[in-house]
Amino acid sequence: MDPFEQHLQRQAPREIPASWRDPILTAAQVAPARDLSLRESARLTFRERLNAWLWPHPIAWSALAACWVVILAVNLSLHEPAPVMAKKSAPMAPDTLAELKRERILLAEVEGLSEPPDVDRAKKSPLQPRTECTAQAMV
Repeated sequence: MDPFEQHLQRQAPREIPASWRDPILTAAQVAPARDLSLRESARLTFRERLNAWLWPHPIAWSALAACWVVILAVNLSLHEPAPVMAKKSAPMAPDTLAELKRERILLAEVEGLSEPPDVDRAKKSPLQPRTECTAQAMV
């Protein structure tokens, strides 16, 4: 045990002065009424609760709200519209196509390929049906 508590236990209890009795009893009788007022305060509207919460420093809260409004306005004013994508790319100039063909031939030579890739030929899609498969299915 704590030495202070031991010291208190050794002391004899004192009588409560008679002048204190009435205020203590009055406070005890008012306590249930205070509980009712707490229940009523639970029913306060949102606006009243917000007002009670913000009341200690209303100017500070107002300044903070104004700062957020300014930040939001600046953010919305600096927002750039989304870039519009072109639906179809412009055709390449013939000289650009010729230069690309020369670069591919040069790259094929550097890599040591025996024959350069055919640039002009379009690649076939692997998703097209093969004639061999359809001929076997029909037989």
